Amino acid sequence: MEKEFENLDSSNEKNDFDVDTTEDIVVLKEEYKKVIDKNKRLFERTKKSEGELKELKAKPELEKKPEDKKSLVKSGELDYAQLAFLAAKGVEADDELELAREVIVESGKELKEVLKTNYFQARLKELRDAKAAQAAMPLSSGRGNAPARDSLDYALAKYEQKGELPPRDQVELRRKVINARLEKETNKNKFSSDPLVQ
Repeated sequence: MEKEFENLDSSNEKNDFDVDTTEDIVVLKEEYKKVIDKNKRLFERTKKSEGELKELKAKPELEKKPEDKKSLVKSGELDYAQLAFLAAKGVEADDELELAREVIVESGKELKEVLKTNYFQARLKELRDAKAAQAAMPLSSGRGNAPARDSLDYALAKYEQKGELPPRDQVELRRKVINARLEKETNKNKFSSDPLVQ
């Protein structure tokens, strides 16, 4: 066993070990300097970020809602949530939606606030009255007794002639036309007027 220890303590092994350790030490010192430099840079970045964070906290926070209004003003379109809200409030026709969008962009207010304003309510009533008056006018310009555009007879005749349903904003009239057409088809004579047997 003593021979083994003698081999370990030989001068050749010590020199090899010393050479390796000095190279390793030099490499480790270089790596250590790199890590220290990197840590210094990270520390500086952290301090800079902390300073910026303190500045942001010191400033009054902006609400998110004005950003949403600004995005509507920039894009000029209503999003699906606003369209659903308007539909729930009874504003569904394209021209009514366009009116709501215009008023929001002009005033810079939120949709909920715009719906409550007297200005919007007056313009919406004016628009609906104008549409009702236009729908009540007969289609022909002659003196004939043409039915009003919103009557079932007129809409049914137009559907049978041209295949056109009333406008989308007249949902009830559209339903009545389709139901009347279905009833007419089901009540139609099931037997031919020309018998096959003679």
